[in-house]
Amino acid sequence: MVVNSKVGQPVLQVKAEDLDINENGIVRYELVRSPFGDIYELNKQTGEIFLRRQPEVVDQHELTVKAYDLGLPSLHAETQVQIKVVTHDQPVFEHQFYETWLPESAPVQSTALALTVTAKHPVLFSIEGGNELDLFGIDYQAGKTWKLKTKKRILPK
Repeated sequence: MVVNSKVGQPVLQVKAEDLDINENGIVRYELVRSPFGDIYELNKQTGEIFLRRQPEVVDQHELTVKAYDLGLPSLHAETQVQIKVVTHDQPVFEHQFYETWLPESAPVQSTALALTVTAKHPVLFSIEGGNELDLFGIDYQAGKTWKLKTKKRILPK
């Protein structure tokens, strides 16, 4: 989220699913913890988090959201939501999380993931962790990752 986003603008949406029928399957949401006061507002029916007022500083905000059903007794689950507040000068990824599945049998040089960033200035990409076996490479200018080699397995005899 950009530091001077418009008040009332949706920031993100949490979604919980309950497969029960009738009231037991209706899910509602509650903002349990918001250490930055009244910056955010949560729609109890949809799980959408809206901006109530503009944040004053660039920071990372961690909220706790509870999803609960309308059954008796009511069952619930909580999750942590992280919102990063940035300036217009900072690059912003198109998605907050990226996930991909690449078959072990995929040939070397197969594309694993393409990252998309909005930025005013050129951006350079790198893999910061999770690649200790050097299985993946990245085009540091384009943000495209690919398979470098196949992980060797030792099979039991």
